[in-house]
Formats: sequence, C-alpha cells, structure tokens
Amino acid sequence: LPILFTGDSNTQGAFAGSASHRYGSLISASTTDRVIIVAGAGNASNDIVNLLPEILLINPVAVMVNIGTNGVNSGDINTIISTLKNAGIKVYLSTIFPNGSGVVSNNSIIRAKTGVELIDFDATLLNGGLVLWPGYNSGDNVHLNAAGNAAVYNQLITEFTNLLKFIP
Repeated sequence: LPILFTGDSNTQGAFAGSASHRYGSLISASTTDRVIIVAGAGNASNDIVNLLPEILLINPVAVMVNIGTNGVNSGDINTIISTLKNAGIKVYLSTIFPNGSGVVSNNSIIRAKTGVELIDFDATLLNGGLVLWPGYNSGDNVHLNAAGNAAVYNQLITEFTNLLKFIP
C-alpha cells in the first residue's frame, strides 16, 4: 500500500529547484513503497476535505497532511482526520513550515489535535525565531529550496522508519 502526502505548494515541492529535489521525490527514491503526492499551490484545509474521495480511492496505508498557511480550519482538520482514520488510514499531521508569526496560531490548532502522529518541523526549519533558516529559504520566506526539502526528507525518514521499507 502506498503512503500519500497531501497539502499545499510546499507539499508539492514548489521552489525545490527540480522535481528530484522535492522531499516527496527524495522519499520515493529511497523506498520500495509507492509514494503519492496529492497537493497543489494554494490548497487550504477545505481543499483537502474536497480531495478526500480521491485519497480514499487510492487507499494509502498512511497520509501526511501538510496544510500550510493558505487556511487552517479546525473543523476541516477534524473532518480530514476522522475520514482517514475511519477508513483505517494512519494520519500524520504536520506543522506549517515557519514563515513568521502568522503560523503560530495555526500550528497551535495542529498541535492540539489528538489521535494523529504529529510531525513538528520547527526544530528542523526554524532560524531561532519564527522564520525559515536562511539556508532553507527559497527567497520568499514561505517555500523551501532544495536544501530545505532535503532537511524535511531527513526528518521524515526518521518519522517513517517503521512505516516504509527503505532501500539500504
């Protein structure tokens, strides 16, 4: 069964430089399991709710949800979590990549959710404050460059050690 990543432009790997530098692509190249990305620029939590029928048809073993700064609605997140869990899918909910004070309240909503595996990117991506570490910043203070995608990949292979079969 595949693992699926859903979310916004950062989930899609915008600004990574090339498709091979996207964290989803890096994970896909490191495992014998299928990795599917269902994401799009500007996707908010309501867009993920609308994608749930498609996601359920894929029947992934796990889904990582990275909603981003485009709109986090607690009710939508509850719908996403309950729909996936009711289908027997393991849910990973990630914090929004740091890009200033605007993510603090949204990340508080995400961190408060129960019954999911939380993937907190702050330790990996923060520059000691509320913004991306400059070495990971694509230049717009929102999207990750290739090095930032590599950092997320390194964190995720640790998070997914027991989920995926990695190529030695």
